[in-house]
Amino acid sequence: MFISELLISQSPNIPLEFNRKPRTLTEAKRWKATEFRQFLFYTGSVVLKNKLNTNRYLNFLTLHVASTILSNSKHSDYIDYASSLFKYFIDTFITLYGSENVSNNIHNLLQISQDVKNLGPLNNFSAFENYLQSLLKLIRKGGKPLSQIIRRKSEQDHF
Repeated sequence: MFISELLISQSPNIPLEFNRKPRTLTEAKRWKATEFRQFLFYTGSVVLKNKLNTNRYLNFLTLHVASTILSNSKHSDYIDYASSLFKYFIDTFITLYGSENVSNNIHNLLQISQDVKNLGPLNNFSAFENYLQSLLKLIRKGGKPLSQIIRRKSEQDHF
């Protein structure tokens, strides 16, 4: 079975609390942040097992474990370990996929452990998609969305 088929086969196992069911890798360009999060934390380690060579699978698991540590306040004693895992992830990523495939997002992983030390678990400050939804709720009609958001925010601050 291909990875995309395995992702789709996971749909019945995804609880209702998740906003989206897994989609194929061909649709990854249209995935929402919650879908990438679901892949990183839940489905990826299952569907990639025995589908990637050992080194690539371990590289993914390294990212998975480091991200899991930084996402839960119960693991705060392991933040430095997560940081070392991110360094290892980046080094092996370069070896496996080439330095031409390293983006700023990959390098940003080196800073994220410090952010967790300063701001708490990733879930405390990496909720862009949820914040965007709260902004969209401030828009009441189609025209001039920015001015509507500013007006609503100003009303909220005033009251």
